[in-house]
Order: sequence, then C-alpha cells, then structure tokens
Amino acid sequence: MRYRMAPFLVSGLQKQTERLRRWLERDQIILLLILINFVGTLYGFWWYKEQLADTPWYLWLLVPDSPLASLDFTIILVLRLMGTHSSWLNCLAPAVLIKYGLWAVILNIHGAYLAGGPSIVNWMLGLSHLGMAVQALLFWPRFAFSTITWKWVSLWIVFNDAADYGLNIYPTLFDFRQYHWAWISAVVLSVLVILLAYQQLRQRPVRQPGFRVRRYIPVETGHLE
Repeated sequence: MRYRMAPFLVSGLQKQTERLRRWLERDQIILLLILINFVGTLYGFWWYKEQLADTPWYLWLLVPDSPLASLDFTIILVLRLMGTHSSWLNCLAPAVLIKYGLWAVILNIHGAYLAGGPSIVNWMLGLSHLGMAVQALLFWPRFAFSTITWKWVSLWIVFNDAADYGLNIYPTLFDFRQYHWAWISAVVLSVLVILLAYQQLRQRPVRQPGFRVRRYIPVETGHLE
C-alpha cells in the first residue's frame, strides 16, 4: 500500500510545485522578488567589505559569490519583466545561488555545532541562503540557455573553486576547523549544480507571449533553436 501511494504523492507534489511556479510568475511577485534580491545583494556586498578590502582588486570578481549571484538573479527578473532574457545569466545565476545557498546552510550548521549552538547570525545567514537556493530551484526550469553556455558556466564554477581554495580567497569561515568542510562541500555542490544544469538541457522551455513558460518538451541535444 505504501509503495502504491508513492506515485500519487509525487504527482501531487509536482502539481503543487507547478502552481507555486505560476504564482511566482506574476508581475507583482516578480517585482517583490526584485526588491528582496536587490536589498539582499547590497547587504551581501557590505558583508564582504573587509574581505574585499584585503583582496587585490583584480580578484574581486571571485570573492563575493552570493551577492554577485543574487545581483545576476535580480537582472534576470528585470529582463523577464521586459520580455527578454540572457542565456549566460539564466544558467549562471541559479547554479551559483543553489551552490552557495546550500554551502552557506552547511557551513552555518557546522559553525553552530562547533560553537555549541546557533547564533542570530547563523539563523539569519542560514535561512536567507536557503531561500536563495529554493528560489533558484523554483525558477530555473523556466530559464532557457544553450549547451555552449552550460559548458562555459561549468568551467567558470570549477575555476572559481580552484581560485577560492588555491589563492585562499574563499568566504570567511566561522572557525578554522571548517576549512575541510568548506572546500569539500564546495566541490560536491559544484558537481551537483553542473549536473543539474545539464538536466535542464534535456528539457526545452516552450516560450509563449511575454516569455511565460508553461510546459516543457524533452530534447536529445539541448541546443536552442
């Protein structure tokens, strides 16, 4: 009986998720998300101000990973309201939001464990970054990007990890004992989002007026026409 119920539960969850996605596509909700992401971006850059001050300017693009991703996502939403899109941002922003959203959740939970309990900062950073990841997961199936874009984004994600832990410009940790947790989880999540992005190429969004995507059709190559 338990196994017979599983398909119905999965189907019900998929339907509810699709309803949520359609609700999120409303212009009023997108405007609200633009505001939230923009404010979060400003706070994120403020959070990184000391690390940026200690980092050579030519490496700045590799330091504030989460704020840059939320800024890119904000731009995506603005372009969406304008009825257009960017293939590069459609692939890059959700991938990085999911990666560093989950990465921050892991490191905040681990940091709270090492400290003997969560602080207000742990709760704030953990929940806000979890929201970033969930937001990206909900919207990403609506975003179109090409195979060549996926390849370049994958290279960028791998390069970013190599730079972070090769040049020691990774995000500031709560405790030095988190270093191995930081780089291992970063690498694992990089592989995860690269594979997840590839899965998006197996489904081609069917565009409708106003760039509102309602359904998907599977493709073999993932190339956009």
